[in-house]
Amino acid sequence: MGKKKNKQSKRNEQAEKILYYGIVSGLTIGVIIAFILFILTDNMFWMVLPLITLFIGFAISSLINKRNSKPRPSSNKSK
Repeated sequence: MGKKKNKQSKRNEQAEKILYYGIVSGLTIGVIIAFILFILTDNMFWMVLPLITLFIGFAISSLINKRNSKPRPSSNKSK
């Protein structure tokens, strides 16, 4: 017997995508910048930068999700 998949709402799917892209972009930018700074300065401190930018990307994407998920007034009017 197969398991039923729970369908996610469109808003939840969009929120997951935004979080995913925020985390991946933060990590990617951090790795690139850290590698360049490490090569230029030869200081291992810059290897922590991807972790910092990972959390910055997560925070920015969370703020975007909060802004997009504000309840909108209903267009249905009761008579």
